[in-house]
Amino acid sequence: MEERSDIWKGRITNETDGTLYYYQHVKELSNHDIVRGSVVLVGYNFDEGVRRNQGRVGAADGPDQIRRMLAKCAINEATPAIYDFGNLFDQSSYLHDAVQSVEKAQNRLARTTERLLNEDAWVINMGGGHDMSFGTALGLYRAYPDQKIGVINFDAHLDLRRSTMGVNSGTPFYQILSELKSLSYLPIGIQKETNTKDLFKTAQDHGVNIIYDDDSELDSKQSFLEMLEGFLNEMDIIHLSIDLDVFSSSYAPGVSAPNPIGVHPKMILRLIKNIIGTGKCKAVDIAEMNPTYDLDDRTARLAARIICKIIDALG
Repeated sequence: MEERSDIWKGRITNETDGTLYYYQHVKELSNHDIVRGSVVLVGYNFDEGVRRNQGRVGAADGPDQIRRMLAKCAINEATPAIYDFGNLFDQSSYLHDAVQSVEKAQNRLARTTERLLNEDAWVINMGGGHDMSFGTALGLYRAYPDQKIGVINFDAHLDLRRSTMGVNSGTPFYQILSELKSLSYLPIGIQKETNTKDLFKTAQDHGVNIIYDDDSELDSKQSFLEMLEGFLNEMDIIHLSIDLDVFSSSYAPGVSAPNPIGVHPKMILRLIKNIIGTGKCKAVDIAEMNPTYDLDDRTARLAARIICKIIDALG
């Protein structure tokens, strides 16, 4: 990651104004002990899984670009302590070393997530390829071994590809269901046109209910809200995963797999508020932020606003 001064910066204010923006509020974790109940940002600056899945590479630069946009956002009186763990990988060596694997990257994220959860932190993992979700889930699984954990994934894709040919950004939820068998999975925003019949068969075989992108229309709103509420009520712990390609490319052009038709951000934000409001959500990952293809930082700004809304909902 770049020097902190090059990432966390924003509008200059008068000294009497105090702390008004995220760039003034966020602290580097290396210099502080974690405050109980604080939020920790972790960068999964890794997109080898995207390349393996034949997507557009560039998401390795996503975490820092999200930070740049988050730095400019305003805090409020209820904003908790926030720490920046930094990025997990040295791009000059780790990311370009053919010996390294997606599996190792996932395990490193899992260890970091588990450690932070055990220190009573609230974790936001920023990516990076969606293969990160298995790392987040594995960390939760280890930190809460006796709890019923549910994974809610806002995504246009099921990401249930079988990992027999190597894990990638299309396999994380198959990994979760096959390796962490006690976890449950609810995908929201799925598009029928971009998921094969084999993926739907895998979902059916694992008893996965699906909320499709067109289920957010008013005529079916009540039914999908009831499905979400039922899922939330059944779980002790929630892992929330947000793939930015769930949104239309008019809102989120900077992703690994652009989406011409997606769910409106306001709908997702309302659902996120409900999910965080249960008090059950302990970790979030935001995946597939790809600055290479972003326009006017739309996608990075959207990711930053989502993080702000999540943190506000914690208060």
